[in-house]
Amino acid sequence: MLLLSTSALLTISLGFFSTTNAFQTSFSAESYDSQLFTPLESLSHLSTNEYTALSHPLFPKYGVRIKKTEGWCDPDANGYTGYIDIQARHLFFYFFESRNDPAKDDVIFWTNGGPGCSSSLGLLMELGPCSLTSSNATKPNPHSWNANANIFFVDQPIGVGFSYADYGETVGSTPEAAQDIAAFVAIFFFHFSSFQGRPFHMAGESYALPKINLQSVMIGNGITDFYTLWLKESCIDSYDAINCVAAYTFCDTELATPFWLAERNPYDMSRSCSAEELSTSLCYPVIDVPVNFSICSPSVAHTFALSHDELQPALLQRGIKALIYVGNLDGYVTFVTVEGAGHMVPYDKPGRLRWKEIRLSDVVCLM
Repeated sequence: MLLLSTSALLTISLGFFSTTNAFQTSFSAESYDSQLFTPLESLSHLSTNEYTALSHPLFPKYGVRIKKTEGWCDPDANGYTGYIDIQARHLFFYFFESRNDPAKDDVIFWTNGGPGCSSSLGLLMELGPCSLTSSNATKPNPHSWNANANIFFVDQPIGVGFSYADYGETVGSTPEAAQDIAAFVAIFFFHFSSFQGRPFHMAGESYALPKINLQSVMIGNGITDFYTLWLKESCIDSYDAINCVAAYTFCDTELATPFWLAERNPYDMSRSCSAEELSTSLCYPVIDVPVNFSICSPSVAHTFALSHDELQPALLQRGIKALIYVGNLDGYVTFVTVEGAGHMVPYDKPGRLRWKEIRLSDVVCLM
């Protein structure tokens, strides 16, 4: 059973922000022979039949495979799929151009939580260009965030969704995962330079070089600073590993265990949900998991927990604007609330959280 509990999008963004700044500081235009790199420049050059390989001399361990996917998900915008190749590790991604003005609109990077859940949840059930109507059919989503933005959905870290490793390699912390994402965005922006300098927004749910203009962060239904909320005295004020684990165990027994015994849906407390339903479909009836696909990976979440990945600094002190929103029926901590919504706010209340109405550059939230 996987509990989506920690809003690590802030830490992913911090790692991305720090890693990107490090790349920008360490490398300049003269750091490599420009004759070794020829950008593709236009997405129109991509094939629909086979992957086009992208690389950059600053990132010799990284590569990107990408192809155009015509007629899938969104008839009104171009869509692309591919893999971020990090030697023997391979992260799957989707990219959709804006329905409005792809040459000028902002860029959003969306990741689902866990850590260990596929961003296909966000794509196909919440804010993507299409929504599931059955296990084998979709319909266009009129409330999609790509109505006014270009948007990435990435299955990260390794072991999530369609992402895979050749020999069982894993990633166990946000800083590790952030380096992969930063390198990917850098390679993509180097090749398609029209995206450089545009407002770039990190967005996600639960736990998520060239001119990358990170403007804002959005967190849907995340517990921020879990240890301060539950375990401040034993884990923050005076840290002792034994006392911290004991305090966590006590809180888990007194607060979490009774909830699980009641068999309520942790993502929407107004509904019942058995342990079996939670493990197979996250209590959402439209989810039908393919054989070669991991919707949520408990092993990935466990690996991140072992590295104490929750203990990461926040972005607010760096001047990055953040919006935290939740559904009031979610079983976790609330900030700005959306009435009648559970964990997946755009799924439960479509149209209440549309990108054109969330002007993060001005920190305005229309709920």
